[in-house]
Amino acid sequence: MPTHQYITPSQALSHSFVLPKLEKAKKREQKLIRGFKISGLGLLVKGTSSMELLDTPDIFPLPKAHQTCLGLINLRGVILPLFDFRQELNQQNKIPLRWVLVFTEHSKTVAFVIDDLPVQILMEEVEPLDSIPQMPAFFEPFILSGISVDKQHFYFELDHYALLQSLKN
Repeated sequence: MPTHQYITPSQALSHSFVLPKLEKAKKREQKLIRGFKISGLGLLVKGTSSMELLDTPDIFPLPKAHQTCLGLINLRGVILPLFDFRQELNQQNKIPLRWVLVFTEHSKTVAFVIDDLPVQILMEEVEPLDSIPQMPAFFEPFILSGISVDKQHFYFELDHYALLQSLKN
């Protein structure tokens, strides 16, 4: 039977502690992009400082809001709008709401309903698309570029703040 040698708390506090170098993790993080799908349409949102995944939050409806705005959600005391673009992409909300992706950029925070868990894509695996295929009319003005992942999966960069600004106006 192995004997474990434990040190006392005072020894642990006086013991030197060295953090591992994070350079490799930072380099890998810079080579990653995150994609998600709404009604099967692969989308990318670049330039966000953070993304967070929620599992079926409580939604508080807003009267007279745009049809894509389901209402407001409370994220640790921060009230933010929740948008569901599935109907605009010709899916009549057949799939129940399951996942919500929250984007934060500086002081702007917004949430979208998504189909499934987001994916991480390595930049080495992607090829830029020469042209963007026809997009649903609702999203077309807000699609900036497109990529192919292994020539099987396609994701399109969405200018989500311009999209939300157009809804606001």
